[in-house]
Amino acid sequence: MTSDELIQQLETRGLITPAIATRLKRDSVVSGQSPEETLSRERIIPDEQVAEVKSELLKVPYKAVDPATIDEKLLAMVPEETARTYQVIPLSLQENLLRGKTV
Repeated sequence: MTSDELIQQLETRGLITPAIATRLKRDSVVSGQSPEETLSRERIIPDEQVAEVKSELLKVPYKAVDPATIDEKLLAMVPEETARTYQVIPLSLQENLLRGKTV
């Protein structure tokens, strides 16, 4: 999935206007940040809606997670630098396998 595909889907679904789609593409080139980062930073649409569209495009199930339910011991299993670099956090531990979520 490319950024253009994500923007196109958001526009097709009426979540953003054509003017916002154009601005996201332009700002991405100028700032070097992804359109998704701009969407989140400027709170153009809720992150959950972006995640739902991405999950459909990537054919990966979407699951909403309540941060209050994440065990501190799980968070300690992944160094903060790694979590920030890869934008992922562990959600559960099952059979010695960490299950995570990108953030």
